[in-house]
Amino acid sequence: MKTISLSTAIVLLAVVGCSKSEPPKDQPGTMPGAPVAAPVKPSDWSAIDKAIVEAKVPDDFDKIYAECMSLGLEVAGAKKLSDVKVDPDYFTHCEAALARAEAKIAIKNSKPGKMDSLCIAASMKTEGIAGSDKAEAAEFKKLDKDVKKACGL
Repeated sequence: MKTISLSTAIVLLAVVGCSKSEPPKDQPGTMPGAPVAAPVKPSDWSAIDKAIVEAKVPDDFDKIYAECMSLGLEVAGAKKLSDVKVDPDYFTHCEAALARAEAKIAIKNSKPGKMDSLCIAASMKTEGIAGSDKAEAAEFKKLDKDVKKACGL
């Protein structure tokens, strides 16, 4: 998995944010015959998907989240998005899949009177998706109830 430093991320955000310019008012925005931007190459989410399957403890999920942020910055830059969370692939891999995996582990490892260390994070994430307008909202409403029950929340 590829990571970038915080300073590189800040520079990337500055470049992306400052690169928008408007043509002078007396000139059209696009000249006839000007080349159209090349299509954006799809991102490879397989390393994140594999890490999610293998994750067992909170530190594993923290590392995955960091990788998601790194790949998310690349996606946002390539697609010129101000918020990568609107990207459907990012949501599928880095939000829904991550929340689903944390919830399943929290449910499995929680016992009456002893909640798993992933319970709070899992509850917050499942609740957020359950209350969204995403297609997965119904699935996450049930998952959120299951997390809260198993974790005693």
